[in-house]
Amino acid sequence: MKRLRRILGNAAAIVSLVLCLACVGFWVRSCFAWDYVDYTYHRDGATRFVSVASSDGVVQVAWCTYTRPISRRGLDHATNKAQPRDDHFFRWANYLGPDWLGEVCWGPFWAIVTLFATWPLIWALFKRKEIRRRRRMRSGHCQSCGYDLRATPDRCPECGATPGAAR
Repeated sequence: MKRLRRILGNAAAIVSLVLCLACVGFWVRSCFAWDYVDYTYHRDGATRFVSVASSDGVVQVAWCTYTRPISRRGLDHATNKAQPRDDHFFRWANYLGPDWLGEVCWGPFWAIVTLFATWPLIWALFKRKEIRRRRRMRSGHCQSCGYDLRATPDRCPECGATPGAAR
């Protein structure tokens, strides 16, 4: 069970770190360029789309339904010069455009980067303690206080811990 927890924790930390680095890249790009990607599809007789846009450090995600028939389908992408924004905060809205209605949410990239960076940092702190403990065990030091146990391998004269029992 410990091995499975370690493997899943390592995998989650790696995936989270990769997503964090990707968001940092998109964040930097959003300072110079406006990017828009959407996917349009037909379901239950309605035309729907999901879109992601980023500009000036803010990402926008929308999922909407067209109010009129439209023949466009598939993936679409547009790029332009970055547009300055004055709303660098979280926002959620029901939106009614000229041809569609749906949900739109905005959020700053720094919040997404912080979210994805949290788990790798926590995992690294736990791993640091585990690596230090293993290194002390291998080199013949007390796991509790780090005292050199080569002269007294049965019990630590510094803290009184026994080498097998200290955690």
